Amino acid sequence: MPKLSNLDGLRLVNPRTAERVEEALAIQEQEAKEAGKLGYLGRIHVQATLPHSRLDPISEYERVNGKFHLYVKAPKSIGLPYGTLPRLLLIWMSTEVVLNAEPRLELGKNMSRFFEKIDLPITGGKHGYIRSMREQMIRLFNSDFRYRYGSEESDQSALMAVEAYKVWWLKPEQSAQDDLFPSYIVLTGPFFAELFNHAVPVDLRAVSYLRKSPLALDLFNWLTHRYSYMKHQTEVPWEMLADQVGACYSHLRMFKYNVKKALQSIKQIYPQAEFDPEGKYGLILRPSPTHVRKNLQLVNSKDRIDLPSREIAGKWSTRHWHAWSRFLEEMKSLREASAGSSEAARSPEAFLQRMVEIAASRANIPLGVALVMSSVTQNR
Repeated sequence: MPKLSNLDGLRLVNPRTAERVEEALAIQEQEAKEAGKLGYLGRIHVQATLPHSRLDPISEYERVNGKFHLYVKAPKSIGLPYGTLPRLLLIWMSTEVVLNAEPRLELGKNMSRFFEKIDLPITGGKHGYIRSMREQMIRLFNSDFRYRYGSEESDQSALMAVEAYKVWWLKPEQSAQDDLFPSYIVLTGPFFAELFNHAVPVDLRAVSYLRKSPLALDLFNWLTHRYSYMKHQTEVPWEMLADQVGACYSHLRMFKYNVKKALQSIKQIYPQAEFDPEGKYGLILRPSPTHVRKNLQLVNSKDRIDLPSREIAGKWSTRHWHAWSRFLEEMKSLREASAGSSEAARSPEAFLQRMVEIAASRANIPLGVALVMSSVTQNR
Protein backbone atom coordinates (compact mmCIF):
# COMPACT_ATOMS: atom_id res chain seq x y z
CA MET A 1 0.00 0.00 0.00
CA PRO A 2 1.43 3.45 -0.88
CA LYS A 3 2.54 5.54 2.06
CA LEU A 4 1.26 9.06 2.51
CA SER A 5 4.70 10.44 1.68
CA ASN A 6 4.45 8.83 -1.76
CA LEU A 7 1.05 10.25 -2.66
CA ASP A 8 1.44 12.86 -5.38
CA GLY A 9 1.06 16.37 -4.02
CA LEU A 10 -0.78 15.27 -0.88
CA ARG A 11 -0.02 17.27 2.23
CA LEU A 12 -1.89 16.37 5.38
CA VAL A 13 -1.46 18.18 8.66
CA ASN A 14 -4.21 16.57 10.71
CA PRO A 15 -3.12 13.06 11.87
CA ARG A 16 -6.74 11.88 11.90
CA THR A 17 -7.13 12.89 8.26
CA ALA A 18 -3.97 10.98 7.41
CA GLU A 19 -5.30 7.93 9.22
CA ARG A 20 -8.59 8.12 7.31
CA VAL A 21 -6.74 8.23 3.99
CA GLU A 22 -4.72 5.17 4.98
CA GLU A 23 -7.94 3.35 5.89
CA ALA A 24 -9.54 4.24 2.57
CA LEU A 25 -6.49 3.03 0.63
CA ALA A 26 -6.45 -0.26 2.54
CA ILE A 27 -10.11 -0.88 1.76
CA GLN A 28 -9.51 -0.22 -1.95
CA GLU A 29 -6.42 -2.42 -2.20
CA GLN A 30 -7.65 -5.66 -0.62
CA GLU A 31 -10.94 -7.51 -0.95
CA ALA A 32 -12.98 -7.87 2.23
CA LYS A 33 -12.84 -11.67 2.12
CA GLU A 34 -9.05 -11.67 1.75
CA ALA A 35 -8.76 -9.27 4.68
CA GLY A 36 -11.03 -11.44 6.83
CA LYS A 37 -13.56 -8.59 6.99
CA LEU A 38 -16.48 -9.95 5.01
CA GLY A 39 -19.79 -9.47 6.81
CA TYR A 40 -23.45 -9.62 5.90
CA LEU A 41 -26.62 -7.59 6.31
CA GLY A 42 -30.14 -8.89 5.78
CA ARG A 43 -31.62 -7.67 2.51
CA ILE A 44 -34.70 -6.40 4.35
CA HIS A 45 -32.48 -4.01 6.33
CA VAL A 46 -31.10 -2.60 3.08
CA GLN A 47 -34.44 -2.05 1.35
CA ALA A 48 -35.79 0.16 4.13
CA THR A 49 -33.89 1.45 7.14
CA LEU A 50 -34.24 2.47 10.79
CA PRO A 51 -34.48 6.05 12.11
CA HIS A 52 -31.29 8.09 12.07
CA SER A 53 -32.13 10.08 15.19
CA ARG A 54 -34.26 9.83 18.34
CA LEU A 55 -38.00 10.03 17.65
CA ASP A 56 -39.30 9.77 21.23
CA PRO A 57 -42.13 9.83 22.25
CA ILE A 58 -43.09 8.38 18.85
CA SER A 59 -43.05 4.57 19.11
CA GLU A 60 -44.27 3.57 15.63
CA TYR A 61 -42.31 4.08 12.43
CA GLU A 62 -42.72 3.35 8.71
CA ARG A 63 -40.49 3.42 5.63
CA VAL A 64 -41.44 2.64 2.02
CA ASN A 65 -39.42 1.36 -0.92
CA GLY A 66 -41.77 0.90 -3.84
CA LYS A 67 -44.00 -2.06 -2.96
CA PHE A 68 -41.90 -2.88 0.10
CA HIS A 69 -42.92 -1.50 3.50
CA LEU A 70 -41.15 -1.54 6.85
CA TYR A 71 -43.22 -1.08 10.01
CA VAL A 72 -41.48 -0.85 13.39
CA LYS A 73 -43.35 -0.78 16.70
CA ALA A 74 -41.68 -0.38 20.08
CA PRO A 75 -43.02 -0.15 23.65
CA LYS A 76 -43.60 3.53 24.47
CA SER A 77 -41.61 3.19 27.68
CA ILE A 78 -38.56 2.02 25.68
CA GLY A 79 -38.69 3.79 22.32
CA LEU A 80 -37.54 3.07 18.79
CA PRO A 81 -33.93 2.10 17.95
CA TYR A 82 -32.01 4.80 16.08
CA GLY A 83 -28.58 5.83 14.84
CA THR A 84 -25.53 3.77 13.89
CA LEU A 85 -25.42 1.29 16.79
CA PRO A 86 -28.60 -0.64 15.81
CA ARG A 87 -27.19 -0.84 12.28
CA LEU A 88 -23.94 -2.31 13.61
CA LEU A 89 -25.97 -4.77 15.67
CA LEU A 90 -28.04 -5.85 12.66
CA ILE A 91 -24.86 -6.41 10.63
CA TRP A 92 -23.40 -8.47 13.47
CA MET A 93 -26.64 -10.49 13.77
CA SER A 94 -26.81 -11.16 10.02
CA THR A 95 -23.14 -12.16 9.89
CA GLU A 96 -23.52 -14.55 12.82
CA VAL A 97 -26.58 -16.16 11.20
CA VAL A 98 -24.76 -16.70 7.88
CA LEU A 99 -21.59 -18.07 9.49
CA ASN A 100 -23.14 -20.28 12.18
CA ALA A 101 -26.54 -21.20 10.69
CA GLU A 102 -28.22 -20.93 14.10
CA PRO A 103 -31.04 -18.69 15.40
CA ARG A 104 -29.33 -18.38 18.80
CA LEU A 105 -26.54 -15.80 18.67
CA GLU A 106 -23.85 -15.68 21.36
CA LEU A 107 -22.48 -12.24 22.20
CA GLY A 108 -19.24 -13.65 23.61
CA LYS A 109 -17.79 -14.34 27.03
CA ASN A 110 -17.26 -10.69 27.88
CA MET A 111 -17.97 -7.18 26.72
CA SER A 112 -14.49 -6.63 25.30
CA ARG A 113 -14.86 -9.50 22.83
CA PHE A 114 -18.27 -8.34 21.69
CA PHE A 115 -17.15 -4.75 21.15
CA GLU A 116 -14.15 -6.11 19.26
CA LYS A 117 -16.48 -8.04 16.96
CA ILE A 118 -18.30 -4.88 15.97
CA ASP A 119 -15.12 -2.77 15.97
CA LEU A 120 -16.11 -0.31 18.70
CA PRO A 121 -13.92 1.15 21.45
CA ILE A 122 -14.98 0.42 25.03
CA THR A 123 -15.80 3.80 26.54
CA GLY A 124 -17.86 4.55 29.63
CA GLY A 125 -19.44 7.71 30.94
CA LYS A 126 -22.54 9.60 29.91
CA HIS A 127 -21.61 9.72 26.23
CA GLY A 128 -19.62 6.48 26.04
CA TYR A 129 -20.37 3.54 23.77
CA ILE A 130 -21.20 1.19 26.65
CA ARG A 131 -24.16 3.25 27.82
CA SER A 132 -25.34 3.94 24.26
CA MET A 133 -25.03 0.28 23.25
CA ARG A 134 -27.05 -0.83 26.23
CA GLU A 135 -29.84 1.62 25.35
CA GLN A 136 -29.91 0.68 21.66
CA MET A 137 -29.81 -3.07 22.40
CA ILE A 138 -32.87 -2.71 24.63
CA ARG A 139 -34.65 -0.63 21.99
CA LEU A 140 -33.76 -2.96 19.10
CA PHE A 141 -34.39 -6.28 20.87
CA ASN A 142 -37.82 -5.15 22.13
CA SER A 143 -39.08 -3.80 18.80
CA ASP A 144 -41.33 -5.67 16.41
CA PHE A 145 -40.43 -5.41 12.71
CA ARG A 146 -43.10 -6.16 10.15
CA TYR A 147 -42.04 -6.32 6.52
CA ARG A 148 -44.83 -6.13 3.97
CA TYR A 149 -44.78 -6.55 0.22
CA GLY A 150 -47.96 -5.38 -1.48
CA SER A 151 -48.84 -5.38 -5.16
CA GLU A 152 -51.91 -5.65 -7.37
CA GLU A 153 -51.33 -9.40 -7.67
CA SER A 154 -50.68 -10.25 -4.01
CA ASP A 155 -50.09 -8.95 -0.52
CA GLN A 156 -47.87 -10.58 2.08
CA SER A 157 -46.15 -9.68 5.31
CA ALA A 158 -44.01 -11.28 8.01
CA LEU A 159 -43.14 -10.34 11.57
CA MET A 160 -39.40 -10.30 12.25
CA ALA A 161 -38.25 -9.97 15.84
CA VAL A 162 -35.94 -11.12 18.60
CA GLU A 163 -37.75 -13.93 20.40
CA ALA A 164 -35.68 -13.79 23.60
CA TYR A 165 -32.47 -12.27 24.88
CA LYS A 166 -30.33 -12.03 27.99
CA VAL A 167 -27.47 -9.57 28.19
CA TRP A 168 -25.21 -9.07 31.20
CA TRP A 169 -23.67 -5.65 31.67
CA LEU A 170 -20.30 -4.95 33.28
CA LYS A 171 -18.63 -1.68 34.19
CA PRO A 172 -15.86 -0.47 31.84
CA GLU A 173 -13.16 -1.61 34.27
CA GLN A 174 -14.73 -5.09 34.24
CA SER A 175 -15.05 -5.29 30.44
CA ALA A 176 -12.36 -7.98 30.04
CA GLN A 177 -13.83 -10.11 32.83
CA ASP A 178 -15.79 -13.17 31.70
CA ASP A 179 -19.52 -13.05 32.44
CA LEU A 180 -20.90 -15.45 35.02
CA PHE A 181 -23.69 -16.30 32.59
CA PRO A 182 -23.69 -16.27 28.76
CA SER A 183 -25.17 -13.29 26.92
CA TYR A 184 -27.28 -14.28 23.92
CA ILE A 185 -30.23 -13.44 21.70
CA VAL A 186 -32.63 -15.82 19.96
CA LEU A 187 -34.30 -14.88 16.67
CA THR A 188 -37.79 -15.93 15.63
CA GLY A 189 -37.94 -18.58 12.90
CA PRO A 190 -39.00 -16.21 10.08
CA PHE A 191 -36.33 -13.67 11.08
CA PHE A 192 -33.60 -16.33 11.09
CA ALA A 193 -34.72 -17.77 7.75
CA GLU A 194 -34.82 -14.33 6.11
CA LEU A 195 -31.32 -13.41 7.26
CA PHE A 196 -29.91 -16.82 6.33
CA ASN A 197 -31.46 -16.97 2.86
CA HIS A 198 -31.14 -13.31 1.84
CA ALA A 199 -27.94 -11.72 3.10
CA VAL A 200 -26.15 -8.88 1.34
CA PRO A 201 -22.33 -9.08 1.62
CA VAL A 202 -20.70 -5.99 3.12
CA ASP A 203 -17.12 -4.97 3.83
CA LEU A 204 -16.81 -4.60 7.60
CA ARG A 205 -13.90 -2.18 7.16
CA ALA A 206 -16.16 0.10 5.13
CA VAL A 207 -18.84 -0.19 7.81
CA SER A 208 -16.31 0.88 10.43
CA TYR A 209 -15.11 3.74 8.21
CA LEU A 210 -18.66 5.10 7.79
CA ARG A 211 -20.08 4.22 11.21
CA LYS A 212 -20.42 7.80 12.46
CA SER A 213 -23.02 8.54 9.79
CA PRO A 214 -26.17 6.38 9.66
CA LEU A 215 -27.04 7.99 6.33
CA ALA A 216 -23.68 7.03 4.82
CA LEU A 217 -24.09 3.47 6.14
CA ASP A 218 -27.58 3.20 4.66
CA LEU A 219 -26.44 4.49 1.28
CA PHE A 220 -23.33 2.30 1.17
CA ASN A 221 -25.30 -0.87 1.95
CA TRP A 222 -28.01 0.11 -0.53
CA LEU A 223 -25.49 0.78 -3.32
CA THR A 224 -23.67 -2.48 -2.62
CA HIS A 225 -26.93 -4.39 -3.01
CA ARG A 226 -28.28 -2.33 -5.91
CA TYR A 227 -25.14 -2.75 -8.01
CA SER A 228 -25.25 -6.52 -7.54
CA TYR A 229 -28.20 -6.81 -9.95
CA MET A 230 -28.33 -3.51 -11.82
CA LYS A 231 -27.91 -3.79 -15.61
CA HIS A 232 -28.90 -0.35 -16.90
CA GLN A 233 -28.51 3.26 -15.85
CA THR A 234 -31.35 4.47 -13.67
CA GLU A 235 -32.36 7.65 -11.89
CA VAL A 236 -33.74 7.34 -8.36
CA PRO A 237 -35.99 10.31 -7.48
CA TRP A 238 -35.00 12.18 -4.33
CA GLU A 239 -38.47 11.74 -2.85
CA MET A 240 -38.31 7.96 -3.30
CA LEU A 241 -34.85 7.72 -1.75
CA ALA A 242 -35.97 9.88 1.19
CA ASP A 243 -38.93 7.56 1.80
CA GLN A 244 -36.60 4.56 1.91
CA VAL A 245 -33.79 5.60 4.26
CA GLY A 246 -34.20 6.51 7.92
CA ALA A 247 -33.43 10.23 7.62
CA CYS A 248 -36.28 12.53 8.63
CA TYR A 249 -35.56 15.96 7.18
CA SER A 250 -38.22 18.64 7.13
CA HIS A 251 -37.00 19.91 3.75
CA LEU A 252 -35.99 17.80 0.76
CA ARG A 253 -33.11 20.16 -0.09
CA MET A 254 -31.46 19.36 3.26
CA PHE A 255 -31.81 15.65 2.52
CA LYS A 256 -30.17 16.13 -0.89
CA TYR A 257 -27.33 18.15 0.65
CA ASN A 258 -26.59 15.48 3.24
CA VAL A 259 -26.83 12.63 0.70
CA LYS A 260 -24.25 14.37 -1.50
CA LYS A 261 -21.98 14.79 1.52
CA ALA A 262 -22.37 11.11 2.46
CA LEU A 263 -21.66 10.02 -1.12
CA GLN A 264 -18.32 11.83 -0.98
CA SER A 265 -17.29 9.65 1.97
CA ILE A 266 -18.53 6.52 0.20
CA LYS A 267 -16.56 7.38 -2.94
CA GLN A 268 -13.34 7.39 -0.90
CA ILE A 269 -13.69 3.69 -0.11
CA TYR A 270 -15.81 2.61 -3.08
CA PRO A 271 -14.31 4.45 -6.09
CA GLN A 272 -15.79 1.90 -8.51
CA ALA A 273 -19.31 3.09 -7.66
CA GLU A 274 -20.60 5.16 -10.58
CA PHE A 275 -23.24 7.71 -9.60
CA ASP A 276 -24.20 11.29 -10.32
CA PRO A 277 -26.15 13.27 -7.69
CA GLU A 278 -26.97 16.01 -10.20
CA GLY A 279 -29.71 14.21 -12.09
CA LYS A 280 -32.80 16.08 -13.24
CA TYR A 281 -35.04 14.36 -10.69
CA GLY A 282 -32.68 12.51 -8.39
CA LEU A 283 -29.59 10.36 -8.01
CA ILE A 284 -28.33 8.74 -11.22
CA LEU A 285 -26.85 5.26 -10.83
CA ARG A 286 -24.75 3.55 -13.49
CA PRO A 287 -23.92 -0.19 -13.53
CA SER A 288 -20.87 -0.73 -11.31
CA PRO A 289 -18.93 -3.70 -9.93
CA THR A 290 -19.66 -5.07 -6.49
CA HIS A 291 -18.46 -8.00 -4.39
CA VAL A 292 -21.36 -10.43 -4.13
CA ARG A 293 -21.72 -13.91 -2.76
CA LYS A 294 -22.62 -16.64 -5.21
CA ASN A 295 -26.32 -16.69 -5.92
CA LEU A 296 -28.72 -18.70 -8.02
CA GLN A 297 -31.38 -17.57 -10.45
CA LEU A 298 -34.46 -19.63 -9.68
CA VAL A 299 -35.72 -21.05 -12.96
CA ASN A 300 -39.29 -21.20 -11.69
CA SER A 301 -39.54 -17.53 -10.70
CA LYS A 302 -37.90 -14.15 -11.23
CA ASP A 303 -36.13 -14.32 -7.87
CA ARG A 304 -32.46 -14.86 -7.16
CA ILE A 305 -31.44 -16.57 -3.93
CA ASP A 306 -28.16 -16.12 -2.09
CA LEU A 307 -26.39 -19.41 -1.49
CA PRO A 308 -24.51 -20.37 1.66
CA SER A 309 -21.12 -22.04 1.30
CA ARG A 310 -21.15 -25.83 1.21
CA GLU A 311 -19.43 -25.82 4.60
CA ILE A 312 -22.22 -23.74 6.17
CA ALA A 313 -24.93 -25.77 4.43
CA GLY A 314 -23.35 -29.00 5.67
CA LYS A 315 -23.12 -27.59 9.19
CA TRP A 316 -26.82 -26.71 9.10
CA SER A 317 -27.90 -30.14 7.83
CA THR A 318 -25.81 -31.85 10.53
CA ARG A 319 -27.20 -29.74 13.35
CA HIS A 320 -30.77 -30.12 12.10
CA TRP A 321 -30.62 -33.77 11.14
CA HIS A 322 -34.32 -34.51 11.72
CA ALA A 323 -35.44 -31.69 9.41
CA TRP A 324 -32.81 -32.73 6.84
CA SER A 325 -33.98 -36.36 7.00
CA ARG A 326 -37.52 -35.25 6.34
CA PHE A 327 -36.30 -33.26 3.33
CA LEU A 328 -34.60 -36.37 1.94
CA GLU A 329 -37.79 -38.36 2.42
CA GLU A 330 -39.82 -35.68 0.65
CA MET A 331 -37.34 -35.68 -2.26
CA LYS A 332 -37.58 -39.46 -2.54
CA SER A 333 -41.39 -39.31 -2.64
CA LEU A 334 -41.36 -36.57 -5.28
CA ARG A 335 -38.93 -38.52 -7.47
CA GLU A 336 -41.07 -41.63 -7.27
CA ALA A 337 -44.23 -39.68 -8.07
CA SER A 338 -42.61 -37.97 -11.07
CA ALA A 339 -41.08 -41.06 -12.65
CA GLY A 340 -41.61 -40.90 -16.42
CA SER A 341 -42.84 -37.30 -16.30
CA SER A 342 -42.69 -35.49 -19.64
CA GLU A 343 -41.90 -32.20 -17.83
CA ALA A 344 -38.82 -33.79 -16.25
CA ALA A 345 -37.67 -34.98 -19.67
CA ARG A 346 -38.14 -31.55 -21.27
CA SER A 347 -36.27 -29.53 -18.64
CA PRO A 348 -34.56 -31.74 -16.06
CA GLU A 349 -32.71 -28.88 -14.29
CA ALA A 350 -35.84 -26.79 -13.81
CA PHE A 351 -37.81 -29.83 -12.74
CA LEU A 352 -35.18 -30.85 -10.17
CA GLN A 353 -35.00 -27.34 -8.77
CA ARG A 354 -38.77 -27.26 -8.45
CA MET A 355 -38.72 -30.55 -6.52
CA VAL A 356 -36.08 -29.16 -4.16
CA GLU A 357 -38.19 -26.06 -3.55
CA ILE A 358 -41.27 -28.15 -2.74
CA ALA A 359 -39.38 -30.57 -0.50
CA ALA A 360 -37.63 -27.71 1.34
CA SER A 361 -40.97 -26.02 1.97
CA ARG A 362 -42.56 -29.21 3.28
CA ALA A 363 -39.60 -29.98 5.53
CA ASN A 364 -39.35 -26.33 6.66
CA ILE A 365 -35.63 -25.96 5.91
CA PRO A 366 -33.77 -23.03 4.28
CA LEU A 367 -34.01 -23.26 0.49
CA GLY A 368 -30.37 -22.21 0.10
CA VAL A 369 -29.21 -25.17 2.19
CA ALA A 370 -31.40 -27.56 0.18
CA LEU A 371 -30.12 -26.26 -3.17
CA VAL A 372 -26.43 -26.43 -2.17
CA MET A 373 -26.66 -29.86 -0.57
CA SER A 374 -28.64 -31.15 -3.56
CA SER A 375 -26.02 -29.69 -5.95
CA VAL A 376 -28.65 -27.65 -7.80
CA THR A 377 -26.28 -24.72 -8.18
CA GLN A 378 -24.97 -24.84 -11.71
CA ASN A 379 -26.62 -21.59 -12.91
CA ARG A 380 -24.99 -19.21 -10.45
